[in-house]
Amino acid sequence: MSDPLYDDFQGRVQRVEKMHRRGRAFEATGTVGRSVYVRPTRQVSLTRPLMLVLATGLMLKSSLMMYLGESDYTERVSRLNDGTKVEAIGAVLMQPDDLSRWLSETMSSFLDDLV
Repeated sequence: MSDPLYDDFQGRVQRVEKMHRRGRAFEATGTVGRSVYVRPTRQVSLTRPLMLVLATGLMLKSSLMMYLGESDYTERVSRLNDGTKVEAIGAVLMQPDDLSRWLSETMSSFLDDLV
């Protein structure tokens, strides 16, 4: 005949050993345990990649405006607007604005000072 208390004890020992094999451990209150060393998960933020894409597009637009000149650039964007739907969307995105004009003039003066 088996002792029911012994069977209960053996069951608890097996559960503890199983938890230890899986990497879990018991911590006493007030002690530094494993939870101190677990790194918190990082949240993914889309603001930095979005700002990088916007800055790259603005630099591309400004450098094209600087290289072609504002009148030629505006003419090419208007021709792009007469194309397919995808080209029309690109024309809307590539419309010259105040910031790209200012950046184009600043880059142009900076390059003139270098030469």
